Amino acid sequence: MTRAELRAGAPRRRPVIVALCLGAGLLLLAAAIGFGHFSRTRASSSALPVVNLRWDASTPGFASWLAVVLGTLVLVAAVVAIAVGGRSWIVLAVVAGFAAPPFALSALPGNYAAITDDYLSSQRVPTAYLAWWFGLLGALLVAGGALGYLGRGRAIRPGALLGGGAAGLIAGLAAAVLVLPDGDPGRGFEATTAAAGGPAPPVPTDVGRVPAFTVRVDGIGEDAVRAAGAGFVVRTPDGVRAFDVSGQLRWAHRHRDWDATYLGVYDDGGTVVVRFDSGAHQAGVLVGLDAETGTLLWRTDDRVLVVAVTDTPGDTPTDGQAHYLVTFSGPNLTRIDTRTGRDLWRTDIGYPNSHLVAGTGADIGLFSGQVQQQDVAMRYLAVDPATGAIRHDIAVGRYPRWEGGGVSAEAAGRDGLVFAGGDGQPRYLNVATGRVFPLRPGALARGDGPDGFVTESPIFGGRTLGLYDGVDGRLRCSVDVQGTGGVTVAGLGSMLLIGTRDGVRAYRATDSGACAPLPGADLHVPADDLVVAPGALLVVDRKEGTITGYA
Repeated sequence: MTRAELRAGAPRRRPVIVALCLGAGLLLLAAAIGFGHFSRTRASSSALPVVNLRWDASTPGFASWLAVVLGTLVLVAAVVAIAVGGRSWIVLAVVAGFAAPPFALSALPGNYAAITDDYLSSQRVPTAYLAWWFGLLGALLVAGGALGYLGRGRAIRPGALLGGGAAGLIAGLAAAVLVLPDGDPGRGFEATTAAAGGPAPPVPTDVGRVPAFTVRVDGIGEDAVRAAGAGFVVRTPDGVRAFDVSGQLRWAHRHRDWDATYLGVYDDGGTVVVRFDSGAHQAGVLVGLDAETGTLLWRTDDRVLVVAVTDTPGDTPTDGQAHYLVTFSGPNLTRIDTRTGRDLWRTDIGYPNSHLVAGTGADIGLFSGQVQQQDVAMRYLAVDPATGAIRHDIAVGRYPRWEGGGVSAEAAGRDGLVFAGGDGQPRYLNVATGRVFPLRPGALARGDGPDGFVTESPIFGGRTLGLYDGVDGRLRCSVDVQGTGGVTVAGLGSMLLIGTRDGVRAYRATDSGACAPLPGADLHVPADDLVVAPGALLVVDRKEGTITGYA
């Protein structure tokens, strides 16, 4: 082909290429408007930080707003230019050219990976991301096409325009297939489930000296083993695993990249609640699972609820401490239905200050202060867990204003609490009767004992464990434990079990004065935690990563 023929063919090919660019750009702009509108109106959303470095919760919305507004401007100008021609191509080139740079104002593209990897996935972020890219590329393609038509009187070839639209459609679909899976809230989670089993075996009143099973689990943390369902659950660094009373794995729920930072058991052992955390600013996801089958019941990243679980322990069917998941908003107390993750009821408790949840088996309990001049009048409120009605309003003391938030409390037995106010003096509160009894100075609630509770008081070279009656707070008997290492306690039938790294010692819980030892019931294994589960006593050795069951 001669040089003259090449020069003659170039003008014929250029309108085709320009029309292809215009067609692809128009299709991408339409997609940008559609995805942007969906992202802002109907897409599911996640709880992103309101204040954050480089980006925040408004970032996806701003990106989709840019796509909708700028995309609409360019699209309207393009339709006018195609219909009218002439100088309208100049207007289109200017509009499209000036529409592209503002897309750089969005922080979404540079932080998209952090948002989708560190926070619960939702449709809002990936659709805004697609809208941003489609809007930018569409504006650039339309600007290029408009420049190609300047000064030319040729009409646009419909076939080339449709061909460009088809190319834009294929590219857009490919991008959507790659990006939209980022909006799946289950992304990163891996789970197995189990069929429903039979009824849970009874809690043992005595155990043999020979282990029934041993389970090895890496990374067992403090309070990581809880009775649940017909067996027990274990919090691992990446999730939770459930075992039956013979030590066989039933189900598991984990996340590939996030840490499991909380494990609670609710609804009489029927529901397991796990908190997953990526470590990012204000990140966290709660997952509710059926304790028997591991079926996902609900998942949420509601910030108020995620924060609430860090201070609210769950209950098991064997430890006698039925706690409930609650949240506060001013004077309003809200109970969360742990089977659904939704609000069950909300009640106004009347006291807006110094909330501290410390429930018992019969109620949702909380300490609340009312500022009166220079003092804070602390009260204990017993709330009906079924209705939210206040059952009891018990005055527990007045403390200087600066000490009003210094109340600490732990559940003690089925219907009691051990608490210390601003004066530091520990007391036992029987919630069922409303009576308060003084305890030894420095006593801290350590765990449950048979029909009562156990406190720990420091002594020279060790500590004294006292077994108290759950009705009147009367000291039954006590045991001196030497050393400063960790200690764990459990009530089993008429025995009090005390576990340390030196082994598990058994004592008769019906004595007065000093609790009498029962050497024949001792277990010669290190114990960091003792957990009474259906059908077995679990001895947890965190150092070796083992859970040994005695039935």
